[in-house]
Amino acid sequence: MENQNVKGGWCKASMVLGIISVVFALLPLVSAWFMLLTTVNYVLAPVGIICGVVALIKSQNLVKSIVGLVLCVVAICLPFLMAELYLESAAESVGNAMDMLGNF
Repeated sequence: MENQNVKGGWCKASMVLGIISVVFALLPLVSAWFMLLTTVNYVLAPVGIICGVVALIKSQNLVKSIVGLVLCVVAICLPFLMAELYLESAAESVGNAMDMLGNF
């Protein structure tokens, strides 16, 4: 078998982890139950940052590695910046639950 050299694996990993982390950071806007998944964000984003730094050191695709780094940093900061919206979503979910219990 021929040994194939994969170029850009670290930057792709950084970008994919950044996108997944941003999605997990935005999920609590859908429902308060997704607030539990934000802890996954704090595991994936640092791994994505590490992959992005390795890609920068290895001089792989610089644009993709920088985009991956930015996405990971945004994913870490997003829950802190959107805490008020998360609380509004949680209060709305509790209100809907209380309304459903009142119908019984």
